[in-house]
Order: sequence, then C-alpha cells, then structure tokens
Amino acid sequence: MDKQVRRLFAVVVAMFMSLMLAVTWIQYVDAPNLNADGRNSREFYRAKYAQRGPIYVGDEAIAQSVPLDTDQGYRKRYQRVYSPQVRKYSHLIGYINVDGLSAGLERAENAVLTGQGPTQFWSQVEYYLQGKTQRGGGIRLTIDPRIQQALLDGLQGKIGAGVVLNYKTGAILASVSLPDYDPSELAKLNNRELTERLSQLDADPNKPLLNRALNGEFNPGSIFKIIDTSVILKEGLAEPDSNVDAPQFLPLPNSRQAALQLRPRTLRQRTPAPLLRLRPLL
Repeated sequence: MDKQVRRLFAVVVAMFMSLMLAVTWIQYVDAPNLNADGRNSREFYRAKYAQRGPIYVGDEAIAQSVPLDTDQGYRKRYQRVYSPQVRKYSHLIGYINVDGLSAGLERAENAVLTGQGPTQFWSQVEYYLQGKTQRGGGIRLTIDPRIQQALLDGLQGKIGAGVVLNYKTGAILASVSLPDYDPSELAKLNNRELTERLSQLDADPNKPLLNRALNGEFNPGSIFKIIDTSVILKEGLAEPDSNVDAPQFLPLPNSRQAALQLRPRTLRQRTPAPLLRLRPLL
C-alpha cells in the first residue's frame, strides 16, 4: 500500500474513532448531566408530562405539580403551582415556567424533582414496567418556618438579606432576601403575561430577583464585635444601651510599640476602653 494512502487511512480511522468516542460519551457518560441541566429545553418539555416532585417546608408543600384539565390524549400534562406562603421562601424555592426558565431549588435540584437523580434509577424503572407515569422525587428543606418568619419580621421594610444556620450541623434554618417576589406569577401558562412580569422584575432598580443571601456582594462584617459585646454584657461593664469609646489609637500593654492605629469607623455602639487586655505571646 502506498505510504500516502496508509496515512490517509489512519486519519480516517482516527476520525471515526473520535466520533464514536464522542457519541458514546454524550449518550451514556454525560447523559445524566445533560438531562439535569436547567437550560435543556427538550428535557423541560418532556418533563411537562411527568409529575414533578414537591418541595416541603416543614409539613407544608410549598411547590407541587398538579394535572391540567386540558385533554392530551393518554398523557397527562402537569403545571407547577405554589403555596400562598411561597413568597416567604421565594429566593430559596425559585420558579420554573413554561419557557423552561428556572431559578433557586427548582433549577439546582431539577434532576431529583424530575426523577432523574442517580438514586432514582430503579424507582423509575419500576414505574416504567408498571406502565405508570414518571414521577419526580420530593425535597424537604431544613428551614424552620418560625425562624423564617422571625427573620422576615426583623428585616421588614428594608432591602437586604439574612441567614440563620445551625452551628452544629451547618443546616440552613432560615434564609431571607428582600425585596422578594411571587413565584406563582412566573409559573403562568400565558407567555405574554409571563414576559411582561419578567420584564417588570428585571427593570425594578431594587432587583427583587436577586438572591442577596447567596449571590449578593457585601463587605465582610466585623465578627469579633459579637464576642466583645457578649463579654461586656456578661461582666456588667456596660448596658445594652450604653455608649462607649472607639478610639483611633489603642495603647498596647506590655509592648514597646507606642500605639496601634485603628481604622476610624462609625459604630452604633461604642465600647469602653480598655475592655480586653492584650498579653504578649511567650
């Protein structure tokens, strides 16, 4: 065989092998990730005929899928509906609409909610063998409704966010971002109304669609002030409504350094000096 023909043959074989590898990777290895991707519109339209799993806060289903009254032959279509209480959890729950746009847990946990999660394979096979409609898995949040309401009441009328964690487990007990929005308005079947409402929310200067608790950009707070304040109150050095000094220079005891320059800051509460004695490390 001619040398050039052999080279051409090798190139053609390599190209075919590359195509076979790419197809195998897409159809088998990467298929779960592609199916779970919130931008996959085909998966979304297919999921209209699957009963999407509910999202629970406590014992209440904040989001669930209900069958539509419209006749689609032997296949039922489902629509996402939200509880009247969903506004309290709008940035956590998120939304999913007829155009396939989604946010929050509706997007992050799309694989579980549509029944495509890695642990749901055999249950879906069982549904298929029994001739039943595919069903998604449910999610129960660690949110405590009472703490969520208390956090909402504390932030009411303000633009901002707050998060309460279980310091032992790291579980999120409450997460609030204000201003909020109503996910029910973004689950409408009318495309014109949906587009108008999305445009209004996008144009709002207060950015109600922004989850400030998770995606907001804030300067880091002074965590140590909480420790100082707790010591002050415990030792009886000041009362909760006391005004205390916050000097620009702090003399360091047991040190040759003349003073430590502090960044001037306006404090709501000013602590009396000295409150905490610094000891040199030996």
